[in-house]
Amino acid sequence: MQLANNNQVDDFRSGVTYAAGFSGKALELKYFLKDEKAVLAFLANIKSVKANVENVRRDLKFSKIICRFFFGKYVPSKDLQKQLAEVQEDIFDEVTIQLIGTNLETFKAIFESTNNTTKKPISVLIDVRLNMVRLSQIANYLKIWTPANIRCLYRKIGNNMNLIKYDQILTFAKEAGINAYLVGCNKRFGKKLDAYANVDVSLIMQKIGFAGCCLNYCPAAERKNKKGFAPNTDVLDIATYEWITEKNNGYQQVRLDNYLKQDSADLSDDAIKARENFAKLLVHLKQPQK
Repeated sequence: MQLANNNQVDDFRSGVTYAAGFSGKALELKYFLKDEKAVLAFLANIKSVKANVENVRRDLKFSKIICRFFFGKYVPSKDLQKQLAEVQEDIFDEVTIQLIGTNLETFKAIFESTNNTTKKPISVLIDVRLNMVRLSQIANYLKIWTPANIRCLYRKIGNNMNLIKYDQILTFAKEAGINAYLVGCNKRFGKKLDAYANVDVSLIMQKIGFAGCCLNYCPAAERKNKKGFAPNTDVLDIATYEWITEKNNGYQQVRLDNYLKQDSADLSDDAIKARENFAKLLVHLKQPQK
């Protein structure tokens, strides 16, 4: 399962259509709230946010729409975090509770407060960058207050430690009987994995055990190195499950095609065996980590 992101909404509004619609599929909308001013503006304009989500639901037919907030280095006050949880009730299909920074006590307070009032499922979002002790504390807490699912923010697999953390999250999710999702994913693994640099992250991580993945969304306004029109674009090669670069002849349609390829990819053992690099990387990542 591949979760759609803001790109599919942006592209639709730019004229890219998908006749079949997105019925049966899920969408994660990402909102950039990097300071108190942005949070207060979001809350003040919540009617507009709701109307936008309702339009997306009507036009694109998504079966589930959830949200994720990007705070950067900013940590909202406990009261603002509580308000951000409360406003989701009337807009999204799940209420997302994020562990912001390392403040577990605030996270617990928001989770328990929301759990006592919401009629919606609660999705917990954590960052795999947290240390092992903190991840263990979260897992122990969520054994008591079990959410509907857990989402994990992707971090590059450049060393064994992140793999161990992913394994810890998947083990907890399995024991709790809930799904684990990986969000904010890169397209490819990158140079740190050398020969496997172009293998698709989402499909590998789903084969490892995540129920679904979502590519990271970063609009031009949020990029550190803003560039003009890109002459090339990334294309997912369905024959190898690796990313290749082709001439940009309409990146928005290509982006939709890439999403649909990821969402419908065959991850059976036979399909994996037919894709040599993908299969080799999967074996490598499944080896016991030290």
